[in-house]
Amino acid sequence: MAFTAITTVDIPVQPGTKAYNFKASGAILKGQAVVLTGDNQVGVPGDHSSRLFGVAAYSVTTAGDMVAIYGPDNIVNARISGTNAFGTFVGAYDNGFLHTSTYSGAIITKAATSTGGVGEVLLLGWTK
Repeated sequence: MAFTAITTVDIPVQPGTKAYNFKASGAILKGQAVVLTGDNQVGVPGDHSSRLFGVAAYSVTTAGDMVAIYGPDNIVNARISGTNAFGTFVGAYDNGFLHTSTYSGAIITKAATSTGGVGEVLLLGWTK
């Protein structure tokens, strides 16, 4: 399933949400889950064994571009793979989706209405 940037809603759900800037290791789309790929660098995971670092605030197309990332303690909109219900722990998955994972980093607060759809998650940081 191909990831498409979220264009229908803002990424942050609540006022006061903070994002931090990191260098992109390649193209990243708005709403994609990202993982650490180097010193102060983030990228899209290629599998579900990577640890979720956050969710991209907007799209960037080139390696080296700066991208704002929402991290722990934020409630954000993100694309969720599968039909995970609210209360499910999810982590970084192929192509930047969130899905049940070995390394959970978020909990679904509002489920997506379709596979690959947009849902709300509370970003937690790493858990196992």
